[in-house]
This record gives sequence, structure tokens and C-alpha cells, in this order.
Amino acid sequence: MIQREVVGVVADVKFNALTAANVEELYMPIEQYPWPTTTLIVRAPANPQALVSGVRAKIAELDPNLPVTGIATMESVVGSSVAQPRLIMQFVGVFAGFALLLAAIGITE
Repeated sequence: MIQREVVGVVADVKFNALTAANVEELYMPIEQYPWPTTTLIVRAPANPQALVSGVRAKIAELDPNLPVTGIATMESVVGSSVAQPRLIMQFVGVFAGFALLLAAIGITE
């Protein structure tokens, strides 16, 4: 049996989508359980874009051959995950307004 060090356990992670059921997640050091891709999340007290160059520099200091791609704010990640339901609700609202307009015109004539 392989022994591994657990560095974190979380009870309610939304891993793939905000509409998905909560799942438990287990975190282990990357040296013990490597993946081909890794996500780094940095919490910022103010403007997160101001930290990008510093984080890039620190990663380059640790490993100059490591690519840093896909930088995004949590606001944009959450916004893109709710974009489709938001668009559907906008369409429903427009069609409901149009139906209300047609009903009002039909009632008055």
C-alpha cells in the first residue's frame, strides 16, 4: 500500500459547474500525485490583475520552463459559468414581455 500525505479535505466543492452537486475533495502534494495540468488560485485583497506579474515572476523563479497560461479572475470564471443560464433567462424575459404586449393589444382591440 502506498502511503500519501493529505494536505486538505473539503466537504462541499463545486468542481465542474455551479449547478453540480457538492462533492468531497481530497488534496495531496503534487509530488505525491502529479497531474499533467495544475491550477493555482491566488486570493487578492484588491485588484487581482495587479498580482499577475509578481506571480509569473515567482513561478519563473521556481521553474523557468513552466508555462503560465489561462490567467483569469474568479469573477470572470464564475461569470462564464452562469453566462448560458443568464442568456436563457434573458430570452425568456424578452419572449414573456412580447407575449404580454400581444395579449394587451388583443385585449384592447
